[in-house]
Amino acid sequence: MLVQSNQKIISLLLLAVALLFFSSCATVKTAKFTTSELVGETAQTKILILKPHVAIHQMALGGVTELKADWTDEGTKNLNQALKQFFHDKNLEAKFLINPLEGNSANTQSRKLLDAIGNSIFSHYYLPNQHLPSKKEFNWSIGKTLDGFDNQLNPDYILYVSIEATLATGERQALGIFTALAFGVHIPMGHSRGIAYLVETKSGDIVWYNRTSGGAMRDLKTAKITLRNVLSDFPK
Repeated sequence: MLVQSNQKIISLLLLAVALLFFSSCATVKTAKFTTSELVGETAQTKILILKPHVAIHQMALGGVTELKADWTDEGTKNLNQALKQFFHDKNLEAKFLINPLEGNSANTQSRKLLDAIGNSIFSHYYLPNQHLPSKKEFNWSIGKTLDGFDNQLNPDYILYVSIEATLATGERQALGIFTALAFGVHIPMGHSRGIAYLVETKSGDIVWYNRTSGGAMRDLKTAKITLRNVLSDFPK
């Protein structure tokens, strides 16, 4: 009986660890788009990538979260490298915005508007009880405010990517396993969220939007997987 009891405990422990692992790697992909084909002014479609937003936090034993600057810096480097590789493999001309947006007030306002509408889309489609009743179709736009957004490339499209993650410490993971085994209670182990959207420069229309969960990007391999998920169904 003791052996069977120990085996049951070990099995439950392994199951809990597996659940924690797969929950951290789970992927949700639900792209929304109005076009599946990229169309540019020239034969080579040009995409301008805004500075990606990356934030990686750590959740302590008591549940308090703290932004980890070193993890965030490393995640940013990995994401930038993954972005370069992604578009190189797609044979698309994509460049990162070089000049800071703060140098141009019109660009700064456009960026704020992009952020606001991007968050509205996420709330509308992916958060409970945040649906806009009057919004029946995927038709979102920031208007014709992107003309001359960046003269370095004169892009056909602008891409924005944001990845945030919260990772539990080893102590909190151990606490989570204990409470799950002893009381059947699951405590938060952190989360991650990635969003990306593509804006047609000429019209200001958001023509493609996607989100994903899973991936902290603390190494290049994970960053590539996370980016591949959030850019799934990307227009060709």
